Amino acid sequence: MASRTKIGLGDLVKDRGVGSVDLPEEVLYLCCPNCGTQAGLIDQRCPIQFKEVFNEEKTLVMRLQVDCRECGCNDKEPMQQRTWDFLHAQVVKKQ
Repeated sequence: MASRTKIGLGDLVKDRGVGSVDLPEEVLYLCCPNCGTQAGLIDQRCPIQFKEVFNEEKTLVMRLQVDCRECGCNDKEPMQQRTWDFLHAQVVKKQ
């Protein structure tokens, strides 16, 4: 059985316990669409943050945002606090 990419929820669900979200099997990692920096690298150049979003059906949806300090994203200077929504992030899939 192939391992799946997991993203820990940590701070988001303090009062509900700790867990993780499995990304689809074909996803290897998420990265900045501008510079290619991977989300969640050990040196935290691209730290992961989560937001809780509720849709019209009252279903909890996890929206992943990444602050890329490598390129600054969106034509901003590097190291500024810039975030981008994972729905617009580059998803690197298995070949």
